[in-house]
Amino acid sequence: MRKYSLVIICLVTGFIKALPAFAQFRSDTANESGSKVMPYTLPDSLMLPNGKRISFQCLDTCANFYQLLRLPYNDIQQNNIFFLGIAEGVKLNDYLDLLFIKYLHSKTNIKNILIEYGESTAWLINQYLTSGNEKYLIHVVNGSKDYLHFFRQLYDYNNTLPQNQKIEYWGVDFERTKATKDMMQYMFVKTAHLPATLIPFINNMKEISSNDRTAYQFLKNSRKAFYKNEALLKNNLTNIDFEALKLVIENDARLDRMNKRNKRMYENFIKIDSPMPEGTKVFGLFGCTHTVLNNGIAFASKVNHSTVAAFRNKVLSFNVHYANTFSNYYGIKPINKSYIEFCFGYSKNNKEVQEQINKIKFSFSNLSNCPIKLIKVPDEKLFEPILRSSQYIIYATGQVPEE
Repeated sequence: MRKYSLVIICLVTGFIKALPAFAQFRSDTANESGSKVMPYTLPDSLMLPNGKRISFQCLDTCANFYQLLRLPYNDIQQNNIFFLGIAEGVKLNDYLDLLFIKYLHSKTNIKNILIEYGESTAWLINQYLTSGNEKYLIHVVNGSKDYLHFFRQLYDYNNTLPQNQKIEYWGVDFERTKATKDMMQYMFVKTAHLPATLIPFINNMKEISSNDRTAYQFLKNSRKAFYKNEALLKNNLTNIDFEALKLVIENDARLDRMNKRNKRMYENFIKIDSPMPEGTKVFGLFGCTHTVLNNGIAFASKVNHSTVAAFRNKVLSFNVHYANTFSNYYGIKPINKSYIEFCFGYSKNNKEVQEQINKIKFSFSNLSNCPIKLIKVPDEKLFEPILRSSQYIIYATGQVPEE
């Protein structure tokens, strides 16, 4: 008999009283697969110090929780782009990433995943998901055991999916040099069958310098040779490999001022999306400075205010707020208040945003048995500062990386 991990039910004590679920949080029973899940009550409701109530859902960390997660039906059906905004280097992120991929795939067949890396990194991940060969992940995970574990879990999940629903990654950010070099090495590992006129171009692509922080200048200098050999490359590579190579060669994104970098990410996204069927839904995991909805600078903001009808006002953003949490990004360090303010307010309205976060934080002070809380920000004036950044907050506590 199949065993299910118990779902943590958040108990509210003292002056905080649990109430029935708000109407907008009704279970999204459409597209249910028929799999048995434990009876589940959501969300609980908290009283804020100002007398307002806010609903939340307690996220358990059991393996099959994505089968129990519920988001408002309208939020899932009426939006096409879903962003999860995180602080880099936190162990919790890999759990949340897998949770959302599985959940959104189970509800809407989302299979296109955007990442804050270049297309060369996405190509390597896709090769791994197809083959299971971890050599492709060497310069993707960069020694992170947690990130490798995430991909192993994703690989196992992907193997359960029909061919036409397999997960596919897309990179919209700047190309990382080591990942680009790996892509060239593996893509052109066998050159004997290729026309002799392609060999100089291929050898040049394999020799990409590993000393540069990004591959931008190298790829820019290689465009002329690529276009000269484009027809031969198209005839001698698989369609998937050729299109990935072209995206990498033409990628103008680079480590630059944030507004320019986000603009190029948006342009890359338009390129990627153009051949997809209209209304295709996409999920993206990005640093939270890229997932702010309404500041005109962030990647998510550019998508949300796009002139493309399929994107405009069809973006749902989840930003993670961490407490007592450490990041191992550039060395283990605490995630401090200013970083969180920067992510949510993106240098605007930081004080207002932090005040709202603190109100929510106060209400959660006695809920230690609920380590991860999903909050839909109420659509009212009181929470306007947060709504400018995201419609949902994931409030996480006590996540410290292992030594």
